[in-house]
Amino acid sequence: MSAASILSNAVSSIQIGIEDYKSSDARRTLSAVRNITAGVLLLFKERLRQLSPDGSDEVLIKEKILPARRGGGAVGFVGKGKRTVTPGEIQDRFQALGIKVDWKRVNQLIDIRNNVEHYYTTMPHARLQQMLTDAFVVIHSFVVEQLGNDPVVLFGAETWDTFLEVSSIYESELKLSTNWHQNVAWPHPTVKALVVESMRCLSCNSELLKPDTLGPLADVNFRCRACNATHEWSDLAKEAVTDHFAADWYLVATDGNDEPIEECPDCENDAYVTADQICVVCLSQRPPRRCSICGDRAAQQLNGRDVCGHHYDMITRDD
Repeated sequence: MSAASILSNAVSSIQIGIEDYKSSDARRTLSAVRNITAGVLLLFKERLRQLSPDGSDEVLIKEKILPARRGGGAVGFVGKGKRTVTPGEIQDRFQALGIKVDWKRVNQLIDIRNNVEHYYTTMPHARLQQMLTDAFVVIHSFVVEQLGNDPVVLFGAETWDTFLEVSSIYESELKLSTNWHQNVAWPHPTVKALVVESMRCLSCNSELLKPDTLGPLADVNFRCRACNATHEWSDLAKEAVTDHFAADWYLVATDGNDEPIEECPDCENDAYVTADQICVVCLSQRPPRRCSICGDRAAQQLNGRDVCGHHYDMITRDD
């Protein structure tokens, strides 16, 4: 695949996605989501194509990579077949190559595309604005820093002006939804981090959530400015804590790290943050449990005694 075809396909997909967004036909919303997400991923593939060695059949964008002998007997790698890399493989290769991308935003784009295709027949307009805002941030930094192009020149002034306009509108909505953060007596920094970084509407996955009234956090209901759905704090917090600690759970499975959350002894929700000794649902706090042997944070109980993970392993191994 030539440089011109990948890059031109990326530009065309994004331009068509913006045209879909501007259409008054609600049925073109799905097309907008598909085209803009596809365009972003094509930009990423173009960078991998640029970095592929000469004579490697664009190895870095191919899903299948095989060893091959070169002149003088040296072994290199070439791409095989027509299937190209998946989003997960792009992320792995970018990480190995030191290419910085805001993967949180990219993954949100992909999640929105998947949700619209499989679950939602319509999308709130504000949610589509959020998708375009995320795409705008990702595209701008990637085109400038990795592809060395001017986004206005590459996409055209009309397309880029739409991105700028939508981003400005959405950021204004987001500011209205988050100003209340300043007026809350947060029980713990971890709870605030969960709200700011991970709390999303359970109906449309938008971050445009605002409390109906101010009061004790555990008693507050939140209304989504995108779809108007109302959710209780407890339901939002349970979902947010799972999302917030997703990477930590991966390390539990791969490296044997301590579990980041456990069942709350008071409300029995799996939302008790072990490192901070606070439940993000009922907001109860308890003194940190300490290992009865070394004084480190306790991760287990053994014969009625609190013990850390290290001493739990040592004692049970001897048994």
